[in-house]
Amino acid sequence: KRKNISIRWGRYATVSAAFLTGLVFAGGIAWGLLSNKLSDYEVITAAGQRAQTVLPDGSRVWLNASSKIVYHNSFWSSDRQIDLSGEAYFEVSKNKEKPFIVKTTKGDVEVLGTKFYISAYATTDVFETSLIEGKVKVHTAYEDMTLYPKDKAVLENGLLTRKQIDDMDTYRWRDGLYCFKNLSFDDVL
Repeated sequence: KRKNISIRWGRYATVSAAFLTGLVFAGGIAWGLLSNKLSDYEVITAAGQRAQTVLPDGSRVWLNASSKIVYHNSFWSSDRQIDLSGEAYFEVSKNKEKPFIVKTTKGDVEVLGTKFYISAYATTDVFETSLIEGKVKVHTAYEDMTLYPKDKAVLENGLLTRKQIDDMDTYRWRDGLYCFKNLSFDDVL
């Protein structure tokens, strides 16, 4: 009789342990899906550094000094969202079903597939988006603007203005070159 009782108890313990393990595993998966987050991809550069990275969607990003991006990777999201503090150049992979949105503290830029720069350091009042190729929409608290190639949007004193890119050399920092024209030595420093 003792042998039969211990065999039955062992079977119940094994079944109970398997059930509880499955319940914990299913709860973890449900929490991960319901929290709407798989993981965030973050890249930070220190002063004097530059970095290049490829995002999980295939887009390429070059970060200038003292910059940070966070790529939000969400299971349920219908867009590709990046938070940017600093300066970056983007070559975005095309995906018409999932727009690419760069969020900054001063304004947002929405694209489908293009090449563009954004300068939006948190420590300055500067917000500038320069479009090299494609088409982007710039959204600020006060107005929206669509940019076409060789356009740039500049936020000055709360007013978003369109300007033409007059010198492409200013954006060569991603190649390791800094070009200064018609600036005094004090301004360069």
